[in-house]
Amino acid sequence: MKNYKIIKIIDNNNLNFYLDVTSMKDFRIRMSILRGQFRDYLSGLRPYKPVYDILSGDFSACVVARNLTSIEEVKQKKDALNIFYLNKYKNETGASEEE
Repeated sequence: MKNYKIIKIIDNNNLNFYLDVTSMKDFRIRMSILRGQFRDYLSGLRPYKPVYDILSGDFSACVVARNLTSIEEVKQKKDALNIFYLNKYKNETGASEEE
């Protein structure tokens, strides 16, 4: 049985974030893979992914959910976390609904 984790990758300058899913034991391996894919993208060898906007600057990453055992559970948790962080950062920056 696979054991999934959700990684939050955040831009330290403007609070943009990206949630990524991995089944790797150490999320830092997934981050190394993403950075390698970003370098390939810069060389024209790979298509664009939204996470590359964050990886191009000052960023940090951490595991925000772990021990998820099914893809359905991962999807539900990722959607819930996306809404949670959107609301949290909107409140921190004072952004309005229309922005």
